[in-house]
Amino acid sequence: MEFTGYATDLVLGGAPGDLFGRLSPKLAEKWPAYLINGSDHRSFDFGSIAFDPEADPADSEIATFSRDLAMEEFWEEQGYALGTDGEGPFAVFYRPFREFSVTVDRGTETGSGVDWHGAVLLVPEGFHVSLVTPEDPSSDPFSGWVRDTLLRSVW
Repeated sequence: MEFTGYATDLVLGGAPGDLFGRLSPKLAEKWPAYLINGSDHRSFDFGSIAFDPEADPADSEIATFSRDLAMEEFWEEQGYALGTDGEGPFAVFYRPFREFSVTVDRGTETGSGVDWHGAVLLVPEGFHVSLVTPEDPSSDPFSGWVRDTLLRSVW
């Protein structure tokens, strides 16, 4: 099967279960009975999402999201694609990290008036997220909504 979808990568502090717990009510506004990993979100234990300490940190774990069983079946056939209603399934791949650092190589505006060029960002531990949406979030309204909803869930 050919890989489909568009990946948006994030580096976050905290724990994935907390992120998904904040994401859940926002998704439920649009998809009241959505499925996470094939299960009804209303009975899903977000606290159970934790990293396996024995797992290889290079391996990602996955949380899948779909509106309903019909979208799950569509996903099996079409992959990360938009249905005729303009919506589609998406996934969040995540894996832990320790001692992450990055040097900002160009100016970044954060609204604080601070020039971040040359700054070194140090994060003691957290997780890498790769959000896979059906289309590019900058040009597709549904994929953009998914990305923006995930970003609002970080805080």
